[in-house]
Amino acid sequence: MTKLSELFPKAFHPLWKALLDPNILHVVEKGGRGSGKSSDIAHGIVQLIMRYPVNAVAIRRIGDNLELSVYEQIKWAIDQQEVDQYFKITKNPLRVTYVPRGNYIAFLGTQNPARIKSLKDSKHPFAIAWIEELAEFKQEDDVTTITNSLLRGELDEGLFISLFTATTHLNVNSLGLMQSTKQLYSPRIR
Repeated sequence: MTKLSELFPKAFHPLWKALLDPNILHVVEKGGRGSGKSSDIAHGIVQLIMRYPVNAVAIRRIGDNLELSVYEQIKWAIDQQEVDQYFKITKNPLRVTYVPRGNYIAFLGTQNPARIKSLKDSKHPFAIAWIEELAEFKQEDDVTTITNSLLRGELDEGLFISLFTATTHLNVNSLGLMQSTKQLYSPRIR
């Protein structure tokens, strides 16, 4: 198994600390194409799924983009970490399951964000939400609906984290993420 510190570039080591900090609710990775933000989030989610009895959901606004983006990114992170033997990967439905515990990563498009409200699992709560390409969401209400639907009070304090990738500071400000009741962490937003 590859050491996690070898997978995260030094600039992203604070990301891992933020993922483990119960006082941080939103993590925003900002950068341009090829900056590594999605790769590092995928590494973090794979580790969190192996460490905690929770589920994750990877979200894009358009569902058609899931398989060739976040789904492949998670598969890549599993391969890079050399933990393939612990995961079952299915295409129908798009799902990556951590076999020893049965918790998983689901992949959803949110053309209708209100549909996320019914997201439920009988064994493990959804405690990690990765919203890829924040710029695809044009209204703050869409993102708020998604995060509020997942954070329904069934989790202990500090057991929910939402991760976002953003290309500009404006993506984050325009969607109201800076007004979060908990700390927002972003290593690149100044």
